Parts: sequence; structure tokens; C-alpha cells
Amino acid sequence: MTELVLAFDIEHSGTEVIAIGASVVDSNFKELDRFLFGNYTHGVTNFSERCWREFWSKNEGILKIIKYTGNQDLPKKLREKEMITQFQNFRSKWDGCCSSNSIH
Repeated sequence: MTELVLAFDIEHSGTEVIAIGASVVDSNFKELDRFLFGNYTHGVTNFSERCWREFWSKNEGILKIIKYTGNQDLPKKLREKEMITQFQNFRSKWDGCCSSNSIH
């Protein structure tokens, strides 16, 4: 049975989660699947001063990659729920493929 690793990263603005990314790799580090849900919205996302100054102001190109592209009329709480639900669905897809100890 192949050992799988689920690695994930959460990007934040200092005050809110603005993206979740994940990758599933096998024991040879071959990527089998990936997930990215961007929740950044220009003019709406709030950044803490320190987070903006130390990271995001120097990496604004990443904000274009993690821009929210879904229903712009959804309130922030519903977008966050959508992000978590889709991440859980991604993870669940890989839970059933191997033994319960295979995803770390």
C-alpha cells in the first residue's frame, strides 16, 4: 500500500484566512492531486498592519492567484464556509483510497 502525505498551507491576512492550499504526494514525492481555494477580495479583505508590511506588500502577485472567483454577493462568513467545505471534500476524497493511517 502506498504511503500518502497530505500537506496543506493556510494563508492569512493577519485577521482572516484568505486561502487554503493542499497537495497530496506519494512516497516518491510525486504529486497526485492539488487543491487551492482563494478567498482574497480586493478592497474587502482586511490586513493587519504588520502582516501587510512584512509580507503581503512585498508579494502582491500572490494575491492575484488567491483571488476569490466565486459568487461575489456571498457574505464573508459564507465564503469562509465554502472554503472549509471544499477543503474537507478534497481531504475526504483521499481518505478512502488507502488505510486510515496513510494520510498524515
